Order: sequence, then structure tokens, then C-alpha cells
Amino acid sequence: MNTWHRVCVIVPPAAADAVANYLVELGSPGVEWEDVGDTVELAGYFTPAGDVAQAVKTYLVAIGSADARVTSTRVPECNWAEAWREQFHPVQVGNFFIRPPWVAEVPAGRIAITIRPGMAFGTGHHESTRTCLALLERHLPPRCRALDFGAGSGVLAIAMCLLGAIQVVAVDSDARAREATRANAQRNGVAERIVVRGALAEASGPFDAIAANLDAETLRAHAAGLSSRARAGTLLVVAGLVRGQEPAVRSCLAGVWREVDAMGEGEWVSLALVRCP
Repeated sequence: MNTWHRVCVIVPPAAADAVANYLVELGSPGVEWEDVGDTVELAGYFTPAGDVAQAVKTYLVAIGSADARVTSTRVPECNWAEAWREQFHPVQVGNFFIRPPWVAEVPAGRIAITIRPGMAFGTGHHESTRTCLALLERHLPPRCRALDFGAGSGVLAIAMCLLGAIQVVAVDSDARAREATRANAQRNGVAERIVVRGALAEASGPFDAIAANLDAETLRAHAAGLSSRARAGTLLVVAGLVRGQEPAVRSCLAGVWREVDAMGEGEWVSLALVRCP
């Protein structure tokens, strides 16, 4: 068996998604995520392959989080595939029951979504994913054509299909996220309704619904592009906002989008808006 090293990073919530994605890019088969007070503790697992901890420290400087704490410890040899499975359990969000592939049982009356954890963000365990799913379940129009911008694992695209969307264009710049979206769409029997693309420019509107589980900076940068792909009455659900970032996001959407709902969990907030005429 390989010798594994656990690289732990404690970061502010606003930097957590970026650092988690970077740990996966460095080769971790997945990332443990735990909210600890006003910080987030992330842990990736690596076989010896250069100085991963130093690479993480360099990355933290580049994104303005040089004060984040990084530690690396050796962990005992084990059957890693089985140990990793123990970290992931089903999660219920509204009527959705999000499960890893090795969990067969689904509670009566629940909508099952099967997601293989690992190489892309979006297992349903994070607050931003849960609140986004809840708002989509509450507001998604029937038989819509939808856009999932920042698809990650494809969980939101799959959820929209299961809620009745006739087509979802899932956009993610990360090739592994696109691969995960395709694989998870196949697992859930909706592959024929999900079109995977690598950039927003490849997604032609108009759309009846848009889900954007991103960070606030990325959302502001693409606000105009999302608005141009909407029509009057289009639903927009934005997630990935740390509390306190909502005013800036609302400001960049003002005059074009009208807020109809909001949902918060922990440090995270999601908003539901409708495109103005």
C-alpha cells in the first residue's frame, strides 16, 4: 500500500472553495471539509510527490490568504478506497436524497441523486449547494431550459432535470468537473438532457432558469453575461456567497434582476431572483 500524507489547510470561508479545488488539482482524491468557528478546515490526502504543503503555501500567497495555516502529517497505511467511503454519507435536502453510489436505499418519497465524490465540488454536503438546491426545488419553472454555470459535479444540473427541466447546459472551465458531470448525469439517467460546455460563451440563451453556485467575485464578473442569456421572468439562483457579500452582489444585479427569495445556512447565503421585463 502507498504511504499517505494528510495536508490540512485552515482558511477563511471566502477562500475555501478555491483552496479545496486546488487540493484536488494537486492530486487529492477528494477533500474533507469542516467548518470550525469562523474558519474552514480542509484536508487533502497525497502519496509522496514533491512538497505539496509548500505548493499550497505558494498558492495561498497568490490568492491573498498568506496567513492561512498549513500542516502536513503522515497517516497510517490503510485500504484507502474503503476509508474514503466512510467520509461520505447521504444527505437530505428538501425532497432530494443525495447519495454516493455505494448507498442503495432511498427513503420513500424522496428524489434520489447519485453523486460519486472526489474530483469535483458538489456532493450536497456544503451549505451553498444545499441552499441552492432548496431554492431550485421551490422556484424552478416547469419544462424549462436551464443553465448550470459552475457545474462542478453536476449535482444542480441533475437536480433541475429531475425537477422537470427539458434541457440543462452545464458549464465548467475545469475538465475534470466536466468529466464528473457527464459521469454523474449517466448515473442518474439524465445524460441525454445535459449538454456539457467549457465556457459561458459556448452556452447560447435564452434560458428559463440559471443556477450559479460560484464565489461572489466570479458572479460579479459574469453578471452581464448571465443577464444577456435570460429573458423576462427567467429564474436566477446564486449561491456561494459568504454572509456580508450579498449587498455587493445585489448591487451588481440591481435594475436587471428582482429578488424573490433568499436562504442562509451557517456562513453562506443563496438568493433567488427573477429577470425584470
